[in-house]
Amino acid sequence: MEVQFKTNIKAWAEDDRPREKLKLKGVQTLSDAELLAILIRSGNRKETALDLAKKLLQDKNNSIAAISRLDYKEIMLSKLGEVASLTIAAALELGRRRQSDAYEMPTIKSHLDAAKILQPMIGDLPYEECCLLILNRACKLVKKVRLFKGGIAGTVVDPKLVAKECILSDAHGMIIAHNHPAGNLTPSDNDIKITKQIKSAMQSIGVNFLDHIIITSKGYYSIEEGTAGTI
Repeated sequence: MEVQFKTNIKAWAEDDRPREKLKLKGVQTLSDAELLAILIRSGNRKETALDLAKKLLQDKNNSIAAISRLDYKEIMLSKLGEVASLTIAAALELGRRRQSDAYEMPTIKSHLDAAKILQPMIGDLPYEECCLLILNRACKLVKKVRLFKGGIAGTVVDPKLVAKECILSDAHGMIIAHNHPAGNLTPSDNDIKITKQIKSAMQSIGVNFLDHIIITSKGYYSIEEGTAGTI
């Protein structure tokens, strides 16, 4: 049987090579696959970096958001090497952090305002993570704290550690939040229990408990208000 080898990207017209296209026409002109191909850098004997990028996208229904929820080991399942997979995971995390930083120091007037800050932080994560928003007297966000990271089944929140962080940060008000990777916005019995415990801990140290918010990739649920919404 004759082995079919890939066509090397270097043999393509300059305009069709992702890196050259970026230099000539700007990053905005590149497709998702071309951007991923630059991160992948090189292909294998049968496939170019662009072929591998397209396969990764196809495996996830052409959704960058879906890829961003993968860890590097899951990215490797699309026939990518470890270095390429780590590079993609790192790039997507930088994008997530940049999104989060865009909301630095806003005034939080509602649970929707808080959800817009929280979603880029934890909404697309494949595991549960709990975080804390620290507010000053003017209800401005002064600090974002990642508190606890758990597995798929959940994470454990210690009200004492939440209280300690609020005291050290001289918090006037606080919002606790965690994500539901499966996308379900309904609070569990444990979510309700933890909310009551943290609310009680905040009362004991004189910090305003404003909300416990559940975050998903597209929506949020305010346990304090008992209402859900989309982001």
